[in-house]
Amino acid sequence: MHPRRIIDSFELIFVTSGTLKMREESEVFEVHAGCTLLLFPGCWHEGVEQYSSDLRFYWFHFIPFKREGEILLDSVSRIVQVSEPERMTVWFRQLLGDAASSEPDKTLSSILLALMLADIANPGNADRQASKPLAVRVHDYISVNYSTPMTTSLIADSLHCNPDYLGRIFKESYGMTITEKLNAFRLSQARRLLLENPMNINEIAEASGFNDIAYFRRAFKKSTGLSPAAFRKQYGKVHINTN
Repeated sequence: MHPRRIIDSFELIFVTSGTLKMREESEVFEVHAGCTLLLFPGCWHEGVEQYSSDLRFYWFHFIPFKREGEILLDSVSRIVQVSEPERMTVWFRQLLGDAASSEPDKTLSSILLALMLADIANPGNADRQASKPLAVRVHDYISVNYSTPMTTSLIADSLHCNPDYLGRIFKESYGMTITEKLNAFRLSQARRLLLENPMNINEIAEASGFNDIAYFRRAFKKSTGLSPAAFRKQYGKVHINTN
């Protein structure tokens, strides 16, 4: 269980699996996978319950350089569903890797912090602004069934609507086609698995919904600039802090 304490710095927590329950003063927060929690200095906080076996999260403490930075943080939502969880994971791993080096780079740490705070200050613009219930149902359908064979027509059939109409509504809400969103979601899952799972590349491709391994490798490199193996080698080093 997280200890009860008061600290003189901000604390940013990012949950990658499970659910973290925290209390700050009288407010209780429930932080799910893919979400961040920002805790403020000078306030006591503590865990609400013992950690579950599936709970995994990163955290770090920081102090803004200027008072303007603290004012900006006052406007950030306490809990944020980040738009690209695997990107946040990469930033945390880079930060931990730098901190563990013999000569930590303070400039790099500041840049990584700025990227994280910018991400939680402007989370998932298109996803959060999606206002049409049908488009949201498509998004939910993709998030649950991304690993299975899927087309716009199949989704439309399951939702009992016209494929062309469904595609138009979805693009108006999310700024991309259903196929583009499906591929983006599958690539996101592949990046997460490469960082957190020991499966081989072919297994990860299949688990992410890619039946064509060659296509998966091309799409992955186009998306990240790296092959799946190079991405895992560069960002997949595991850091564990149990203090």
